Amino acid sequence: MPVSTLRARARVDRLIQRFTIAFTSESSKTATITSVDTGKSKLRHLGAEGSSFDATSIRLALTNSTTITGTRGATGSSATVGGEVDTGW
Repeated sequence: MPVSTLRARARVDRLIQRFTIAFTSESSKTATITSVDTGKSKLRHLGAEGSSFDATSIRLALTNSTTITGTRGATGSSATVGGEVDTGW
């Protein structure tokens, strides 16, 4: 009986871009990234630090192919949020 070997090649076209957004007293702020295909991209929240829990409760959204928008309810205190966009998963 002949033996067959299956060979597979994985092509990985993947781009991961990390970013931070620093808030002072704003409720909304943006970061700019290199253009991505929004249909093949995942946005990950990597955490936030600041002076209070309310200051660090920040929502992130991939607004368009080059813009990440961070939004928070609390204003008046500083906070920094980090995230990454994984394209090509």
